[in-house]
Amino acid sequence: MSYNVLAQQLVYDNSYLYSHCLPELLEWEYRKRNLLSEIAAASPSVLCMQEIQHDHFTDFWNPQMTKLGYSGVYKRRTGGKCDGCATFVKMDIFEIVDSCTIEFYRPAVHPLSKDNVAVILLLKPRAGPPDTRLCIANTHLLFSPSRGDVKLAQVNLLLAEIDRLAFRSPARLRHESYHPVILCGDFNSVPHSDLYDFASSGNLAYVGLNCSTISGQKQGFSRQLTSPLLPDCVGVSEQCQFMEVCKQRQHQTRLSAPGESECADAESGENTADAAARKQTPLLYTLDSGSLSHNLNLNSVYRHFRLNGKPEVTTFHTKASCTVDYIFYNVAEKRQQRVDKYGRRRSFSVSEGSLRLLARMVLPSSDELDQLGKLPNECLSSDHVSLMAKFLLER
Repeated sequence: MSYNVLAQQLVYDNSYLYSHCLPELLEWEYRKRNLLSEIAAASPSVLCMQEIQHDHFTDFWNPQMTKLGYSGVYKRRTGGKCDGCATFVKMDIFEIVDSCTIEFYRPAVHPLSKDNVAVILLLKPRAGPPDTRLCIANTHLLFSPSRGDVKLAQVNLLLAEIDRLAFRSPARLRHESYHPVILCGDFNSVPHSDLYDFASSGNLAYVGLNCSTISGQKQGFSRQLTSPLLPDCVGVSEQCQFMEVCKQRQHQTRLSAPGESECADAESGENTADAAARKQTPLLYTLDSGSLSHNLNLNSVYRHFRLNGKPEVTTFHTKASCTVDYIFYNVAEKRQQRVDKYGRRRSFSVSEGSLRLLARMVLPSSDELDQLGKLPNECLSSDHVSLMAKFLLER
């Protein structure tokens, strides 16, 4: 389950978005009961939450989720912001074996100038083979529609952290190199925007892209992206990998290659086979080619359109009615894409790996939410709806 629950301070700060709502329905005492009831009824094995107000995590969410059998990891946004991301895990189903929290802010790095964060967990199922793992990533990217450069840089860094934590070992097939991955959150980007297509296709030529249109939320002209997206000091390549991690993997692959000599060069102390390989083998990453890529083979749980052609909606208030929230998961292969009669780009012939999608909760269309009422309302106490999917994790 992925859910942007709307931090209470942001209700006050952006009250113009909720002028449709009765004041008593916006009060935290009312909202928190509705939100907790909805989550408890769904009883997800893993819950990824965005816009968790920092004092509410301590005073409400963590104690209540603990009572329901969960353990959580929280990361507050930097810069004194009021909220952050939290990921809760049912402790009778999973054990947290590793975790990292990400601060996207980097001093003096222009595209990493904002205070967004992410949480990544590596989980071990309590039943099944002891080497089975599941990587869960949860994020809330920058909102600003005109700063697509920032969002793309945040995704670049996020995918590098996922690559580091979810990597299993080198394998003949790319997807077999990684543990199963689920990536979810509020991406503040619409379906089939440049940012969405990069996440789902694994490739993006970014030089010349208009920063205002990368996330698909805004039309118009602004600064165009140039190469490199991120400076060397960040340590992340255009392949969304940490450069040092990439070098270590390359070195380990050389050492494990059959038939290599173990003798060391007399002057340098380096294995002669390593020295030869270092001279002959190019580095496996680029920094300023103008194109981004990643190896995670991510596929969206949702198709973003209903069968009648109406677009699905994950947020709906006075100023917006669109999809910005996603659940992605890694698959074995995505063979090609096509455009259907509605002009929608869809992946098809997806071959799943050890993580199999069994079901997903239907998302509403804007027409359906119009009938129910803009968000929040009496029934739903956030300005986003929750996303839910059921997976089979094969051994």
